[in-house]
Amino acid sequence: MNNEIMVSINCLVYNHEPYLRQCLEGFVMQKTNFKFEAIVHDDCSTDGSAAIIKEYAEKYPDIIKPILETENQYSKGDGSLVKIMNSHMTGKYVAMCEGDDFWTDPTKLQCQVDFLESHPDYTMCFHDAYVKAEPGRDLYDCFGELQDREYRAPELIKYWKVPTCSIVVRREVFLSRPNNPKYRMGDNVLVMTCLTHGKVWCIAKKMGTYRLTPTSWLGTHTGKKNCYDFISHYKGMIEDFPLCRCKEMYKNMENQYFSLMFLLFKEGNIDEFNRVKEDYLHYPGENHYSKFKRYYFYNAFRIAIKGLLGHTISKKVSRLKSIMGLNK
Repeated sequence: MNNEIMVSINCLVYNHEPYLRQCLEGFVMQKTNFKFEAIVHDDCSTDGSAAIIKEYAEKYPDIIKPILETENQYSKGDGSLVKIMNSHMTGKYVAMCEGDDFWTDPTKLQCQVDFLESHPDYTMCFHDAYVKAEPGRDLYDCFGELQDREYRAPELIKYWKVPTCSIVVRREVFLSRPNNPKYRMGDNVLVMTCLTHGKVWCIAKKMGTYRLTPTSWLGTHTGKKNCYDFISHYKGMIEDFPLCRCKEMYKNMENQYFSLMFLLFKEGNIDEFNRVKEDYLHYPGENHYSKFKRYYFYNAFRIAIKGLLGHTISKKVSRLKSIMGLNK
């Protein structure tokens, strides 16, 4: 076995105590013909996460490399967290897995590295994953049916298909991703960076689990804050990636604008509604403001039905309308 690190695992932890042991077990069970390490960064958690990381670092010192902060780096908003993790990524490849997700297949890393080693034109490899919903979250199919094939930018912008815990990327590409203060998440920025520099392959085998928790970003697409965050994030991606200047991205942005305007109008915040409307009218995509009235009344009706019939029945009504083509 070569003594050089082939893979550095990028593991961000913040208050992941209930899930962290399962995550770390997924690292140490990996069977490879190369050396790998897990950089486990605890961002000043207020639970017992740091103690668990220390325990595993003592038990597996050749694999678990802890970074235990005494001050939260993410909240600084100055890119400190990214800089810290970048400086510790020494492997030829970087694998992603946050502290609330976990790997289920001991051959995962070997399988992905073997592919990338034999396909130099590919910058990233990902795989299918199970989805587990914790109390407080509904289980739903986050990623859809994945296939053994190359995935291109338009389809990954239109329908997000990449479980973050499944990503393995070439380190030089990982380090080249842009840093824009408008970004609110990192996984799709990394994927677009990979697509800018090469190709992306999927292995249609479930080798990990993405966990839906009450604080998970993916799937929490409601509320004004998330709308503002998505709009900001999409603006940053359009600025930094020519690949994102496409109808799929503009449609995503328009959906967030419409959701935000709906919430603002519904609560009677007309001044902010008008400000957001003006911002939407100048966004780079095609303008469909004439459809907002229909959008508003449809969603107001849907919410009213949900209140009258209950969550389960209203979901069935919505699914039936989708099948019948009435949501278009």
